[in-house]
This record gives sequence, structure tokens and C-alpha cells, in this order.
Amino acid sequence: TYPRDTIERLIRLDVDLASGISPGHADWNSTTVGVEMAKGGVGWLRRSDIVGKVIGKKEIVSTGNYCILAKRRVFERHFDDQAPLRWRTKKEHGRRLYGAELQFWVDAQEMGFETRIDGNVVCGHLPEWPLSYKGHEDKVFKKIRAQKWSK
Repeated sequence: TYPRDTIERLIRLDVDLASGISPGHADWNSTTVGVEMAKGGVGWLRRSDIVGKVIGKKEIVSTGNYCILAKRRVFERHFDDQAPLRWRTKKEHGRRLYGAELQFWVDAQEMGFETRIDGNVVCGHLPEWPLSYKGHEDKVFKKIRAQKWSK
């Protein structure tokens, strides 16, 4: 489920590949948005980390493919020796593979395409979180913030 102004907001980003955000299946305050960490792996963003922000200019970002707007050129072949961008499910040439949806975003950025994820476009995630759901307090985040971490 999508907000009414989704297409307009994503078009205004004027990038090759754009998306909104969606809650994860298990927790309304988690999202399906990840930022690639320096030493590898994905750091998952909480709703409070991204709502109201646009990310992807400086960092490698990825998300599910529930709400994407892609320019046609993303799917076209640009060089004879390079396959066009596709969803991959197997490792090729020893490169990392996060899963087809996330890897699609990583591959797009490695191929030089501009990407953004707009935290102002908040979609639902069916069946658990329809767009009409108004949300609840992020108790998990509060517990994590309250934790005393030792060095």
C-alpha cells in the first residue's frame, strides 16, 4: 500500500533508482532499509533513523523492491562486455550477495546509477502493516538506547 503522492515524490528525486520505505514484517518500527557498513554487511535502519530524510547520496543503500521507481536506462545494456542490471540470486565472480532485492540496489550503485531512498514516502507492508495503521511506540529502540555498553 502506498501514499497518494508516492510517484510524484519519487519522480522529484530525479535519480536512476528511487524508493520509499516500508516497515519490516516483524516490527512496525523496523524498516526494510539497509546501509552497507564499511567492513561489509548491512546496518538496518529503524523508522526513527530515516523518516523525513533522503539517503543514498553518500552511502550504499538498499531496500526491498515493494516501491521502486526506475528509469528505463537502469535495465538497458550500456557496454558490450557488461550485462544489464538484473536481480541476481547467485554469487558471480566472488562478489557479495545479500539477497536478490538488496543486491539489486548494491549492483545498481556499483554500476554508477544514482539511487535514493526517501523516508518521506512511508508505505505499508502487508499483511501486518497496512497503510492505515498509525503506528506504536518504539520500545525496542528505547531498550537498546538504555543499555549500558562496556568497552
